[in-house]
Amino acid sequence: MTSSLPNEPSTGVRRLELRIAVLLRAGVLASAGLMAFGWAWEWVASAGDGLGSAEAFAALGNYQSRPLSAELASLVAAQAWPVLLCYFGLFLLVLLPLVRVFLTSILFARQREKLLSALAAGVFLALIASFFLGLEI
Repeated sequence: MTSSLPNEPSTGVRRLELRIAVLLRAGVLASAGLMAFGWAWEWVASAGDGLGSAEAFAALGNYQSRPLSAELASLVAAQAWPVLLCYFGLFLLVLLPLVRVFLTSILFARQREKLLSALAAGVFLALIASFFLGLEI
């Protein structure tokens, strides 16, 4: 006869927790793969000289902030696909904590933990707001 502990999560909740973990791990690996592929593509496209060239470092000294939409539009116009691939990988990496908090809110709701679910939903909304308040589009 097996006894179940009162605080032990149910099988459905445990399965959802494992799915969240697998999703986050896959997201991190996909993000790393996209950025690594973009960097390698840029290195090959520049004949191995572009990432360490004097022009690349000189451009860092002239850096000026501009809206993300303008940056992406200029990269598309220049057909800088490796750099865009790196941006997409970075975007995916930044998106993962949002997904984690959102799914955690759902997990708490399924466990009937209303307060924790509401708090996680509040954190999710605060993260969304902080992205839009801090992002110069």
